[in-house]
Amino acid sequence: VFRARVADYTRSGFDRGHLIPAADFKGIQQAMDETFVLSNIVPQDPEMNRGYWGKTVETFVRGLASEFDEVHTITGPLFLPEYDAEAQEWRANYKVLGHPSHDLPPAVVPGPGGAGTQKVGLPMLPVPTHMYKVILGVDKDRRALALGAFVLPNRAIDSETPLSSFAVPVPVLEALSGHLFFPKLLHPGHKATAVPELCSRVTCDTAKAFKQAMKA
Repeated sequence: VFRARVADYTRSGFDRGHLIPAADFKGIQQAMDETFVLSNIVPQDPEMNRGYWGKTVETFVRGLASEFDEVHTITGPLFLPEYDAEAQEWRANYKVLGHPSHDLPPAVVPGPGGAGTQKVGLPMLPVPTHMYKVILGVDKDRRALALGAFVLPNRAIDSETPLSSFAVPVPVLEALSGHLFFPKLLHPGHKATAVPELCSRVTCDTAKAFKQAMKA
């Protein structure tokens, strides 16, 4: 079975970062337990996971429940390329975790440039370069909507950094992730529908959210 393992994270230097936060289900033990399945977890920088992401972004999202009647959130990893100025080309460059499986022998694949062969341990767990959140706020009459898309680097971020600095247009995130978000709302008849930006409806003040989280 090709899947991540808890052992992949052992002494890796990365946290098991939740996509759906366990703290969202404090009153429902079974639901909280289910957030710890590895399909809901990705390797996250520990300072990012325990700091800006956990204490500011997730607290900010929970706070939106007091601003809207419904809050829908989609979270996921991204593996974005970097531009190599010297070579003048884009390259994918991200770390992988894990140890060669005891169930599968190393794979023998062609070497770099097709020269010779090399062994690759299987399976390997890729570390995201970035994380994303798409947030949709809906009022009771379903007429008033607010939408925000955010892409954050998987590294330590200063708590004073406003979430709005990581905002990106939804079509850009769709292109980066390969997913269509809220297609019945945003792509009816394959035509994009304009929805007010979240940060124009509420203040994307994550510094305030961080302070609230520290008091909790």
